[in-house]
Amino acid sequence: MTISMTLRHLRAESGLSLQQLAEKVNCSKAHLWSIEKGASINPGVMLVQALAEVFEVSVSRFFGEEIKTGDEEVDVLVRDYRTLKQRDKDFIKIAIKTFKEWGEKP
Repeated sequence: MTISMTLRHLRAESGLSLQQLAEKVNCSKAHLWSIEKGASINPGVMLVQALAEVFEVSVSRFFGEEIKTGDEEVDVLVRDYRTLKQRDKDFIKIAIKTFKEWGEKP
C-alpha cells in the first residue's frame, strides 16, 4: 500500500476532514491533499511521524511494511487491531491478560 493510499484509508477510518488533520499535524490542507492524491510521494519524516501519532500507528505503516506471521488468521487480527481506537486496544490487552491468568490457575 502506498503512502497516499494509507493516508486516505486512515483518514477515512478516523472520520477526520483534511482540514482537521492538517491542524493536528501542523501542515497545510493542500499538502495533505497532494499526498492523498499521490502528487506528493515523498512527505517529510516529521510529517509522517506526526501522522503516525494522530492515527496511533507505526511509521512503517505508511511504507507498506506489514507484519507477516505465516498464519493468515493472526495476520488479519494484527491488521484489524491496528485500526482500533486506543480505548478498544486497551480493552483487548486487559482481556488477553485475564485469559493468561486463567490459564495459569490449576
